[in-house]
Amino acid sequence: METERLREQLREEKARLKRLSRVLSHELRNPLTAIYGHLELYHDSGGRAHLDTVERNVDRLEAVIDDMTWLVTENNSVAEMSMVDVSSVALDAWETVGTESVTLRTESMERVPANRSLLQTVFEKLFENTLMHSSATEIVVGPQYMGDHFDGFYIEDDGDGFEQTDPDELFEIGITGTGGNSGIGLSVVKEISERHDWSITAREAETGGATFEIKTSLL
Repeated sequence: METERLREQLREEKARLKRLSRVLSHELRNPLTAIYGHLELYHDSGGRAHLDTVERNVDRLEAVIDDMTWLVTENNSVAEMSMVDVSSVALDAWETVGTESVTLRTESMERVPANRSLLQTVFEKLFENTLMHSSATEIVVGPQYMGDHFDGFYIEDDGDGFEQTDPDELFEIGITGTGGNSGIGLSVVKEISERHDWSITAREAETGGATFEIKTSLL
């Protein structure tokens, strides 16, 4: 029995590392593509703004490498925690991945204990999921309450909802995203949430779009 248990643990660990290696490959590709694209534009035009964009993506690339390195370690704890302004982190994430065709609206809320860089990754992945897989025109980030107690936050859009996708399966690699395209970023969101001892769920919004709820276990 002990031998079989160890074999099962090895199979699970192998599957986890394989999954996270796919995540790493995916997450590195986006900033690298932006870097190459803006370097080419800089060589063509000499515009300083392109170098500023390159610099931001280099910084983000370094952060992604650090985050993914952390994710593949066996240590399940989150280092460098601090009380974080959730709305501020959401705005920073939007600065990185946002688009002029969609409006981000943030509501004030209590601070939460979190790793700021990893929380920004959560928002970036959720925003990217909406931008890539729906026709949303607005994304809202706001607080959740259980009675009078702050219980976490939500990210909601006015897009197409989950269509044929089961919201309970969205966080698994290989499952199609909200608009039917295969995605990998939401698995990162789930991993980071669980490492913070948070829970994340997805459901249809009352407006017909998608809502992601993150409970931060502050009660």
